[in-house]
Amino acid sequence: MTILIDNKEYLLDKQYSSFGEIINEITKKLKGEDKILEKIVVDGVVLTTTSIVDISKVSLIEIYTKSHRNILFHSLYLLEEYIEEYFKSLKALEEFELEEIAYDMKMNEILSFLNWTLNLLYSLKENTYVDYLYFGYNEFLDDFKESYNSLIKALTQEDYETAFDILEFEISDMLSLLSENIENYKNDIILEEQSSNNSN
Repeated sequence: MTILIDNKEYLLDKQYSSFGEIINEITKKLKGEDKILEKIVVDGVVLTTTSIVDISKVSLIEIYTKSHRNILFHSLYLLEEYIEEYFKSLKALEEFELEEIAYDMKMNEILSFLNWTLNLLYSLKENTYVDYLYFGYNEFLDDFKESYNSLIKALTQEDYETAFDILEFEISDMLSLLSENIENYKNDIILEEQSSNNSN
């Protein structure tokens, strides 16, 4: 049986009796290289979560990976689109164009987006050098988290006026600033990824 990880042959440390054990070993190896599994192909067939593999009949396992930086790079593309949608949603809320149920749904979409954005900002800090490259990044992250928590508190207390002020005057400004820096963040991630690949 041959195992290829990103088209490079990988030799197992020992014999394994199950496919799951092999994947566990490979996953541990990838973790040490700051990579995660993206796709597994067994004898030319892409595996799904419901696939059952009889290891005795397998001749070729192909593993394709992504680095955390690669995932963050694609997330930043999504962030650009989501920020545009955020401002459209905010305008709809501001103009009272929505029925109560639609209003609540739109607000929940905004909250989900802001939570996702906060997690992305933390992931950028943990997996790149963004907090070293950009003066004030940590303060920006703290401010974003504080505004997000204040928004949650206001909504919990049904203080919608305060909640909307936070969205309009705090979070919107921060998202605009973030939007201006996305391209720089993506370029930095590309450079870090290239540097990492060259050192391997």
